[in-house]
Amino acid sequence: MIKNLFTGLLLLCGLSSLANADNLTQHPGVLQAYWLPVFNDDGSQAEPELLLRFLDTSNAQKKIVVDLYKERNADGPQNSVFGKPEDIARIRHDFATIPDNFFRFKEGHIEQNGVLTQSGFFSQVECDHRYYYAKFVAFKPVTKSGDYTQEIGELAGCGGQPWQVGYQVNPAKGKVYLKARPDMNSQNLVPLTTDDSVIKIRTIDAEWLYVAVYDAGKPDSMSDRRGYIRKSALTNWY
Repeated sequence: MIKNLFTGLLLLCGLSSLANADNLTQHPGVLQAYWLPVFNDDGSQAEPELLLRFLDTSNAQKKIVVDLYKERNADGPQNSVFGKPEDIARIRHDFATIPDNFFRFKEGHIEQNGVLTQSGFFSQVECDHRYYYAKFVAFKPVTKSGDYTQEIGELAGCGGQPWQVGYQVNPAKGKVYLKARPDMNSQNLVPLTTDDSVIKIRTIDAEWLYVAVYDAGKPDSMSDRRGYIRKSALTNWY
């Protein structure tokens, strides 16, 4: 009896130490999933990576954006890609609204309110900005509306919109226009020159994109001049 009690106490102490080591904490906020464009050495686009970050609203006076990871080493996050089938299944289950192009073309971003369970929290300063990191453990979605994209981008430091892909006009194409519809016979909306750059808003199909003319003065770098354009009229991924 005494031996069993002693064994039980050891087990409880072991579990307590493990919990403390994991340092599990829960935080309310907004989980964001986004596709990070990846490029080959020759400038061509490789397979994008699916990443997660979290707007922690537990301190209303000092909200922070936390980049989430699966594993880390002494230098920092070692595995921050959430593209495995089980990750995608979790995202499909937890996020209430997922546009068709998010998984079809692996682009853009989605947000969901909820409570994040995390561990391994740490921070470090880079480029005069403090970045926060934590290991993703679990997420419980809650029903709440609101658009937090701009707030997340402003608090995230460099690369507030990491999913964005930009193009320049292909100089070999002559006159180029943003169109009213993804159809060469549709109305010309915005004339473009080789000095113009555009930001992809979404992919329409294998031939067409919906884009906005680049404007550095806008929070998301996208002007109100928008329309459809064929991919062949553009060049230079960046």
